[in-house]
Amino acid sequence: MSRRPYRVVSVNVNRRALLGLGVFGASIVGTLGAAALLDDQPARPRRVRRREGEALSGLAPEIMRRLLRDPGVEAALRRRNTYLDKIKSSQLGDDDRDLREMDYLLVPEHTPYYTPGALPLFTSPLVLHARPAVAEGLARDGWLQADAGRTFVDTLGLLNGDAPFALGEPSESDAAWLFAGLAAGLMGGPAPAMAALSARVDDDDDIEAFMDAEPTAAPARVGFECDLPRWISDDPARWAKLQASRADAVPVTLYLRPTVYASWELIPLKPRISALSAVLHSREIRTLAGLRYGLRGPNRESAVGEAYQAFDRLPPAPVEVLSLFPNFVDMKTLVEALAD
Repeated sequence: MSRRPYRVVSVNVNRRALLGLGVFGASIVGTLGAAALLDDQPARPRRVRRREGEALSGLAPEIMRRLLRDPGVEAALRRRNTYLDKIKSSQLGDDDRDLREMDYLLVPEHTPYYTPGALPLFTSPLVLHARPAVAEGLARDGWLQADAGRTFVDTLGLLNGDAPFALGEPSESDAAWLFAGLAAGLMGGPAPAMAALSARVDDDDDIEAFMDAEPTAAPARVGFECDLPRWISDDPARWAKLQASRADAVPVTLYLRPTVYASWELIPLKPRISALSAVLHSREIRTLAGLRYGLRGPNRESAVGEAYQAFDRLPPAPVEVLSLFPNFVDMKTLVEALAD
């Protein structure tokens, strides 16, 4: 299997049938050349809103849309006489008409298209959210190791073992796409990864469904480190009640060893996003992103340090990162096989 060096890996843009990425990529290459070229295109009238200032439209996956719509971000933008109008999902059609109306993309770093001028913002590693019974089983099998206040699980041991865990459909789930690539990189190709993962794919893999389910129905899930802090911050009382009444349902965050990171970056399509860039790079918003959404900074560091202990967590320690990752052709083969 041909491989290429791994950097920070993530894909959020409409992975149902990865061939669509090629079309999207060609669209962006043709559209991004320079901001001036975009500004030369005839602009459609913007929808009138009862807000003052510069209106920006863009594209972002769900996790980033929630951050952009946070009242703290909106207030910081208002101070710069700017507001966010339309924020489209990360699914685009086969032409670039949507892109021509956008001012920015807030998308993953690793994509099969050219992204000039991208500004790195936030990261989050893959983890296993496991109920206590699953964690105890992994410990008995010798797959867990405590280190620097964290608990790590051997990723290859997890893949080769019989511990129950769910994985989203890689064509739809960012975390599942990354974990499928991680499995292929560790196991030597798409075929053994497909054998290890095919029975684990579950369409209903998000953190809300996992936390609402009975522990026996949802024993463990692959997700991002930021998923649980975000769920906690949505309703701290709900988290406190769960801890007090359902100890068997409180998940343990197990750090994969090795792991891969999701990384989201801001891609300017037009010059007028300077206010948005300044806000998202500010310490105020990076702290908010860490506290409320569990996101790390662009260098995988915690933006809030000891504040993470509000979630019964330690500040993030270095996490071992996979050095090799499958190429695009192998990933396409694996994702299509798991979608069948």
